[in-house]
Amino acid sequence: MVNELVKTKFSDRSELYEELNRIAPTYGVKGTVRVREVGIYRDAKEVRPNSSESIHDVQLQNLPRPLKTLFGDPLVYAGTVGELEFIDAKGFMQRIEPEEQKLAMIIDGDGTTLFAFPTQRMKLLKGAVDSDEATRMYEEFHHFPPDDYDYELFPPTGAELVSVGHAERIMYASDKVIYPGDEKGDNHQYYHYFDDGKRPIFQYGDVYIITNLNIDGRGILN
Repeated sequence: MVNELVKTKFSDRSELYEELNRIAPTYGVKGTVRVREVGIYRDAKEVRPNSSESIHDVQLQNLPRPLKTLFGDPLVYAGTVGELEFIDAKGFMQRIEPEEQKLAMIIDGDGTTLFAFPTQRMKLLKGAVDSDEATRMYEEFHHFPPDDYDYELFPPTGAELVSVGHAERIMYASDKVIYPGDEKGDNHQYYHYFDDGKRPIFQYGDVYIITNLNIDGRGILN
């Protein structure tokens, strides 16, 4: 479907992917893709998969748990983040309202971690490495199967993982089909209030990570 949107010839595949990534949201494609492979740029020449080699040879098992999940676990596209609120270490409310930089809502295959991930760090791909776990979670959350298009994520390099407090509330948009009249590709807004003081939130560069969650076909449960 996406290939039909592009009529111009491109000199290489990377140019084609950039164009697809730019126009895909206009056609609602972002609501029907999954994240199955995470990579980063190395020397700005090639893409590496989510392995220990792709993060400057640091062993995956030596990373903090949130980064192990980001770089090593199957991930799933769940929607877009409209607002994110958290209580910082001093007890003050902080609110993230994406405007110029849109944030995707990414969840892990186990449903325990949520990433507010900048869409500018994502590229649309077809036929990325398959993952039964990601497929299962995508279908469970959305209540319909994924297609063959995926987003590849490019997390920041050299950033420091910082604990910034506890998640308080999130507003997100998703085309999940859970109520009568819901349809694939038709986004609706959802609000969720997290359990007070029980959902740690971290910042990794421009990525926000909420942990200790329980996410399934009913949505975010805690």
